[in-house]
Amino acid sequence: MNAAVPYLLDLLRIPADTFQLFIATGVINAHTGTLVAAMHTVAVAVLGSAAMVGAIRFQPARLIRYLVVTALATAATLGGLKAAFATILRPSQLGAGLVEGMEPLYPHRPARVIENSRRPIRRGHADLARRGHPGPGGPPGRLPARDPGLQLHQQQG
Repeated sequence: MNAAVPYLLDLLRIPADTFQLFIATGVINAHTGTLVAAMHTVAVAVLGSAAMVGAIRFQPARLIRYLVVTALATAATLGGLKAAFATILRPSQLGAGLVEGMEPLYPHRPARVIENSRRPIRRGHADLARRGHPGPGGPPGRLPARDPGLQLHQQQG
């Protein structure tokens, strides 16, 4: 995964500095995942032990009460958040007038539009191949998996 992320960042034209952010948050995410996995194991062990000794009883009235309370709490939370975002946390457009009133710092010449250029600008793998440049992964027919030197090295290793 860590080997693919720099290529994906470059492909999507995201600054490479964000890779360091990915690495730093990956450590936190891994530790959190380990903690959740350990708590899941403990919960399954406790439930399994309770089921083996007969301590678990199914009571439909308590289950329905739990579902109703959960649905009401969810509805109250979502309704409260919607009301808060609509009133207290309403986005303001105070900066829009400031941005609209900005002027360029230095004077500039008007842009010149070229109607008929000699060469159209082409982008993509077809244009690279036409100009003789290798595409992603190297030139065609010489991809790493097909490289005879790499295959020889893999057979000896």
